[in-house]
Order: sequence, then structure tokens, then C-alpha cells
Amino acid sequence: MGFQVSARMLWMGLLGSITVLPVLILPNLVGSVVDELGFTETQASVAASLNFVAGAIIALVMAFRIRSLNLQKIAIGSLLLAAVSDFLSGYTGDNVYLFMTMRALAGLGQGAAYTAVMSSIARTSDPDRGYGMLMTMQFGISALGLYIIPIILPLAGIQGMFVGLSLMDIIGAVMAFQLLPSERSINSNVQDEGDLSHVEWKVIFSGGAIMVILGLCFLETAMTAQFSFTERVATQRLTMDPETVGSILALASLLGIPGGFGCVLLGTKFGRAIPLFFGLGASVLGIALMAIAEGPIMYATSAYILGFTWAFTLPYFQAAQAELDPHGSVVAAGSFSGTMGNAAGPGLAGMAVLIGGYNAVLLMAGIMMLIAILCIPNFILKVKKSVVNSQAIV
Repeated sequence: MGFQVSARMLWMGLLGSITVLPVLILPNLVGSVVDELGFTETQASVAASLNFVAGAIIALVMAFRIRSLNLQKIAIGSLLLAAVSDFLSGYTGDNVYLFMTMRALAGLGQGAAYTAVMSSIARTSDPDRGYGMLMTMQFGISALGLYIIPIILPLAGIQGMFVGLSLMDIIGAVMAFQLLPSERSINSNVQDEGDLSHVEWKVIFSGGAIMVILGLCFLETAMTAQFSFTERVATQRLTMDPETVGSILALASLLGIPGGFGCVLLGTKFGRAIPLFFGLGASVLGIALMAIAEGPIMYATSAYILGFTWAFTLPYFQAAQAELDPHGSVVAAGSFSGTMGNAAGPGLAGMAVLIGGYNAVLLMAGIMMLIAILCIPNFILKVKKSVVNSQAIV
């Protein structure tokens, strides 16, 4: 039985990773759009942000109806939409507005599928380890992508990259049919859709939920902002060889595997506050090291720290959301906040580059990470009361 549960965690982690592939290969995606399609760095960042904004909007809509949704059907349909949009993205680069429309549609599909996966994990008996496995898989796939894409891009072109994303969407749709629940998560005491909506609103706007949702948003904004231009910091400011940079970023993502698996091993042995303080504090250190880096060694060290801490910290935020509402409404709202962070990060980073160069991006990321740290004590103080309230109303 234990092996079956572990195998399901593994496959759910793979499915969840497929739904966020544009985030996992973000440096290559931004760089290839600039180099292959001739977009400016700001235009490429805005295109990435539109992809994430669309996903955030659909996650918010789903958050207030999560108990009444068929997560399996939503994931399948939305991944098929993403497959078509990803495919067309490779052939619309001559029209910046059409390309951005395709990226927004792809984000809509991927965001809905991601929210379905996250809510499904929230309904399991051990969400901390489930989200830890998800992070483990995500960073492993990110490492593979960051290493392979610079090698195959000269051969396949940007069209080949988007065709690959489309194929992964289709594979994800097949996996969703096997893995996600088709039944709705409705309590017998809830009589109609209006009651469901009232329950979800009350849980999402509880004090503990608001704090953990805000903390997750600032974490994701900071991480995706620095991640968007991690490659450019090395190749443009430090004049490092692109293949060397690709190897460093691949290893940094590989370090996300022990980071995420650390959460799988620890669970809640030390609670959630201590791991969150450790992960966020180390992330601030990693961002500072990247800002002052003058050569490959310090750059690589900063990238390795950030790769580990991103994967280690995120599952604890997600599991805290699941604790507040095991049905998944807070997790879905957290998907909105995290995806909004993903959306805001590249866009804000693009504007920061125009104002003050790459170090302005890193300064902004560091400040947002400090704000995420400030959310932790407030969240811990309010979470127990919020859990009691959410249990009372469901």
C-alpha cells in the first residue's frame, strides 16, 4: 500500500510539473523569444506575464467554486486548450499581439489544470509530503529543460520548443484522466451551490488564509523576478559562456530535488514556521550573493542556494493552505496568488531592468522576500483560529 501511495505521489508530481512548464524553463523561454523572435526583453517578459496572469484569473474563479467542480474534466479540457495555444505560439512570432494572445490562452489552460492538481493534493492525508514531491519533480524537470534546451534550440528552433510544450500538454491530459478525481467534494450538510459559495468565501477570507496567501504571492514574485533574468545576469553582465551558464542553472534546478524531497522527509517534524524562516532567509542570502557576484563561482553559489530554497520553502506554504481547508478552496486561492506572483515577477523585472539594470531586479526580489518573511509570524498566530473556523463551517 505504501508503494502505491508513493507511486501516486510521483505521478501527481509529474502531472503538476507539466502544468507549469513555462515557469520551469522561464530563463530559456524569455531568452529564446528575445534571440529567435527579435522581441525586446520587456516584450518577452510581458508575454510571460500574460501567460501567468491568465492562469491566475482562472485559479481565482475556481477557488470560489472548487467543491462543485469536476477536477478531472477541467484538467483535461484546459490542457487540450494549452496544447493548441502552445503549438500556435511557435508560428505567431511575426505578430507580437497574436503571440501574446496565444501565451495568454496557454496560461488559461495550464492555470486551470494546475489548480485542479493542487486541489487534488489538498484532499490527500499528507499534503506536506505531496507538495514536497511535486516540488521535487518540478525542479528535476526544470534542470533537464535548462540543460537540454540550449543544446537543441539551434537545431529545432523556437518552433520546436513550443511543439514540445504542446506535446507535454497532451501527455498531461491523458495523465489527468487517470489521476484526478471526477467526483465533486461536497459535504452532506451543504444543500446547494449558494451554500458552497458562502462556505468558500468565508474560508478564503479568514485571517490565517489571507496571510499565507500573501506570503506565497511575495515569495513567487521574488523568485520568478530573479529567475527571469538569471541567465542574462551571467551572459550579459558577467560575460559568461551560455553553455556554462546552462550547466550551472541545470545543477541549481537539480538542487531543487533534494530541496523538495527535504520537505517529503521532514513533513511537519519541526512545524512549518521554522522551515519557512530557514528557506526564506537563505533565499535573501542567495539573492544578495547574485547581486554582488563578480565571477562564475559566486554566481553559481547564489544560483545553487536559490534552487534549493525555492523547492524547500514552497511546499510548506501550500500545505498550510491545505490545512486551512482540506477541500482545496484556500489552495486554489493560493494558486491564484502564486500565479499572480509568477505573472508579476517577469513583468516587474522587465521594468526594473529598464530603470536600473539587473541589480535593480535583484534588489526588488530581495525586498519582496523580506515581506514574505514578515507574513510568517502573523500567519502562525492566526492559523489555529482559522482552522477551527473552517472546520466548523464545512
